[in-house]
Amino acid sequence: MTLSKHITQGLSDYWNDERGVSPVVGFVLIFGIIVIALALYQSQLVPAQNEQVEFKHSQVVETEMNELQGAISAVSSDGSPRSVSLDLAPEYPDRAVAVNPGQPIASLRTTDPATVTLSGLSSADGQYWDGTDKTFDTRMLEYQSNYNVYSQDPIIRFENGMVTKEFDNGESLVHSDGSVVSDDGNQIDITFVNGTYQESVTTAGVTAKPVSTSREFLQLRTAPGGGAITLPTTLSQERWDALLDGVGHVSAAVAGDTVTLDLEGDRLYTVRLTEVTFSDTPKRTVHYLASEEPRDPTTNLTVEIGQSIPLTVSTRDRLGNTKAGATVEANISGPNANFAESGTDNATVGTNEAGRATVRFTPLEVGTYTVTLTAPDGDSSVNTVTYEIVATDDAVGTGGDNGSGGGINNGFPIQVFIDSSTPNKCTVELTFVNDRSDDVTATDLRINGFFSQGASGPDISNITVRNGPPMTAVELNGDLTPLETLITVPAQGQTTVELSTDDDFVEGGFLIMEVHYTSTSGSLTDTYFIGVPKKSGGNCPY
Repeated sequence: MTLSKHITQGLSDYWNDERGVSPVVGFVLIFGIIVIALALYQSQLVPAQNEQVEFKHSQVVETEMNELQGAISAVSSDGSPRSVSLDLAPEYPDRAVAVNPGQPIASLRTTDPATVTLSGLSSADGQYWDGTDKTFDTRMLEYQSNYNVYSQDPIIRFENGMVTKEFDNGESLVHSDGSVVSDDGNQIDITFVNGTYQESVTTAGVTAKPVSTSREFLQLRTAPGGGAITLPTTLSQERWDALLDGVGHVSAAVAGDTVTLDLEGDRLYTVRLTEVTFSDTPKRTVHYLASEEPRDPTTNLTVEIGQSIPLTVSTRDRLGNTKAGATVEANISGPNANFAESGTDNATVGTNEAGRATVRFTPLEVGTYTVTLTAPDGDSSVNTVTYEIVATDDAVGTGGDNGSGGGINNGFPIQVFIDSSTPNKCTVELTFVNDRSDDVTATDLRINGFFSQGASGPDISNITVRNGPPMTAVELNGDLTPLETLITVPAQGQTTVELSTDDDFVEGGFLIMEVHYTSTSGSLTDTYFIGVPKKSGGNCPY
């Protein structure tokens, strides 16, 4: 065999040898399957799993934002800072062969400031809250997730005391229990946000700090033509209609990114405006001085010479919330009188924890006096309250059966009698006489004052108002209280109302009772100044 034939035969044997082909092909096929599986896992399963992680994280954030809303609500009432931890970014599971995308970093920030306007609202003293427009700035706190996969996540916001969610399709809804308007439509509660704040981290500790807070609500009456509150909003007209469904006395009108809450005319609303911040707390100042007792400083005040009458004012900030530790200066112009606090015709007092300061005016001669109280640190023109007081040489009012009468000055004619028939109690019986041509019905009242003059009285916190069952317990120096039993005074008639406590009325005490009435011709408010007569000796009953 020639050499060429040997070579040809060897090559032919080599190419025809199929040993080892199957393992190579199998390896290639298995490797290809693994690559395809990994590709499918990376492109399909990893995003699907991460989307579930992001969805669950969005639910956690919604819960945490609700917790923040609760913290803000608490701060608005008690003024104590509160912190909430927000998990701003999801954690993807560790993977041995697949790769996770970068961890998304969410944004938590305050929005640009927007304007809140209150129109047509007046307080009883008619000074700062005088029906003119009052404008304030507020912001929203906004969370945006920036997820890698999950695309149905909403923008979550804290706005006007509520937590809202806005989706990509523009749909918004409320995601919290908070509401601007109470269920009965009589109470408005709005929380403003002050200052700038921004975080772009995986976890943020958010601290809500007080700027202007209060447990109290302002008593504001709308103008005859109505009042309005305009707020920034992300909610639609449909959502506001749902929020106010079944709520009386308030309606909503959305225009662009604002909503106007329209209030009924000549109606009393309780309003609270509070403010928090997530950054540095701004300095809070006194903005105006408000008359507390009497509510209306133009009320005609009459007092017997030698007797004292308390005058109470409150120092308030621009939102109407009281400020403790402020200075109030008092001065008397008139024949001869002094303040119990100083023994002279001028006095300087500080506001207590409730933001109120009281001076006790005592005339020593008959005449007309002007008492001026001023907040020297007030940063507005409404930092002075003036009272006109007439001093007489005998008590104003009619004596009771025991010969001792109580001083009183009021809108309705009232006679004050002392009833000694209730065992173990002191009772003041008031006879309301209505000289109008229509019936009037008392619906709410407030009682302020004190029970001793120049001495410490008992710790009386409640007064029982009785005009038939059920009785109404009214907190002394507390808020306006709805009557359990409405008190109707017929036209050209009279009605007797009994005030009582479980303790003695102390001699020389002085009560100020504010009563809100309704009638067929409208609503009205009267303030009554009741001098509790001196007891003739012994304990109650007299």
